Amino acid sequence: MGDISRFDDVKEIQKLSGMGLVASSSGNHEGQTKISHRGRKRLWYWLFQVANSAVSHADEFKHPAT
Repeated sequence: MGDISRFDDVKEIQKLSGMGLVASSSGNHEGQTKISHRGRKRLWYWLFQVANSAVSHADEFKHPAT
C-alpha cells in the first residue's frame, strides 16, 4: 500500500482494498448496493482484522444500549 498520505480521500483506500461500494442496477432495475470485492485481498484482510479488533475492544460495542 505504501505511504498512506498519498491518498486524498478514504474512498481511494476503499477502492484499492476492494471495499468500495457499487450499485447493482441495470436500466430501470434498481439493485442493491454491495461491496465490490475487487482489489488487493491482503489489504482487505488486514483492514477487516483491524476493524474486527477495534469492535471487540471498544467499550461502545461491549454493552447493549439502554
